[in-house]
Amino acid sequence: MRLPPCWPPRGLPVLLVLLHQVPAPNQNNRYIKFTCMERQLRLAYTVLYGDLPAEGERRRMDADGDGQLSEAEARAYGALLARAVEAQITLELDGRKVSVHFAEPEVGLGN
Repeated sequence: MRLPPCWPPRGLPVLLVLLHQVPAPNQNNRYIKFTCMERQLRLAYTVLYGDLPAEGERRRMDADGDGQLSEAEARAYGALLARAVEAQITLELDGRKVSVHFAEPEVGLGN
């Protein structure tokens, strides 16, 4: 297959760069992804912390104050954040309210 002479479109490289997730240093970014499957809808909610807010969140996660984040602390923080997000999300399907529950929150520490 031969591509037309105008391929790739002029704005494509810039667009691809803009689509890459990069945290702002002083704020948090949130992303929602819906995946439609047979008889279910999967919702993935991602919070990408900026450098400055991440410092405070890591201190909150370090429940025992030892300066290290254990798997247990990460799981507990993920569960806490999941419950907070669940309380704020309103979802309707076919005109009916649907409760949202995150099955297995994951905390990526970006180490």
